[in-house]
Amino acid sequence: MRPAVRSFALPAAALVAVAGFASACGSAGTSNDTADSGSSGSSGTSGSPAPAAAQQVTIKLAKGHLVDGAGRTLYLWVADTGSASTCNGACAGVWPPVTSPAAAGSGVLASALGTSSRSDGSTQVTYDGHPLYYFEGDSTPGAAVGQGSDSFGAKWWEVTAAGAAITSTAPKHAAGSSSTPTKAASDAATPTSTHTAKPSHPSTHAPTKAPTKAPSKAPSTPVPPPTSAPPGGGYGY
Repeated sequence: MRPAVRSFALPAAALVAVAGFASACGSAGTSNDTADSGSSGSSGTSGSPAPAAAQQVTIKLAKGHLVDGAGRTLYLWVADTGSASTCNGACAGVWPPVTSPAAAGSGVLASALGTSSRSDGSTQVTYDGHPLYYFEGDSTPGAAVGQGSDSFGAKWWEVTAAGAAITSTAPKHAAGSSSTPTKAASDAATPTSTHTAKPSHPSTHAPTKAPTKAPSKAPSTPVPPPTSAPPGGGYGY
């Protein structure tokens, strides 16, 4: 025979207190979760780095040929038959490409400016479809020591505002350049004659004296002969 189970009924006031406690606990948990979530999101947004400012190179004209914003001479390479560069490795060490995600023009054709992708993933500036390069031997702005070079098997030329190659073979040098001077400059510095005028030497011979002319003597006056007439009148007696 099962024992009788007694049921206890809680007062209404106790039930209300229990319900209030459970509601308070749930509200507190929700509030904490919401605060943590908001704080974490704000921190992540404020800590993200700002995007890097895009750099761009300026292409301008100086004395009839292209230079960059600092005045460094720019070249094209005849071996590049398209806008994609074929100068890589050791070639790019001697002829550094002009790399920039964008290019601006000053006094040049804006429509001629462009870019192309290199094999290493960088972006190279082009002008009229020619990839542009520097030359490591140009130690000062305005120098153009690389003009007319045929290193790595093809010619390197300066570029006009129209995008054409300047095929002058005489390299230009900037003031203060350590490059070997051209033959013309060397010739200009060399005096035209190595001979100097010899000073006239005085003669070691005594000057010839004009012969002294003896003064002419006046003719002597002839003395008349003595008179031979005898004394006494000359009668003889």
